[in-house]
Amino acid sequence: MGLVAAERPRRTRRHPLLLRSGKIPAAYWPNSLIYDVFQRHDPDNLLLQQARSEVLEAHFQRTRLARALSRLKDSRLSLQKPDRPTPLAFPLLVDRMAARVSSETLLEGIQALKKRWEL
Repeated sequence: MGLVAAERPRRTRRHPLLLRSGKIPAAYWPNSLIYDVFQRHDPDNLLLQQARSEVLEAHFQRTRLARALSRLKDSRLSLQKPDRPTPLAFPLLVDRMAARVSSETLLEGIQALKKRWEL
């Protein structure tokens, strides 16, 4: 009795990812950790370059974007001032109307915009 427990210590349950060595396999390391380590200690690493190029291609469609930009570079710019806002401006105008304090509801304001724009 006293300060020492009389019963046998219970066996602790092992985490399912831990190997017998007590380490977690590399396949389960967070990707951000691996990326941060490579970026900090080996910025010219081939895996890091490949990851960057895959992100650019998958998320930004780099080749398609490059073709579009080169097509735009060779085209002529034509600025025009329309008499009334174009359909692409409609969401911006609605946002401005929503932020403004007014006695009319947002729906009433949108309907008034539509009436003004109709030919």
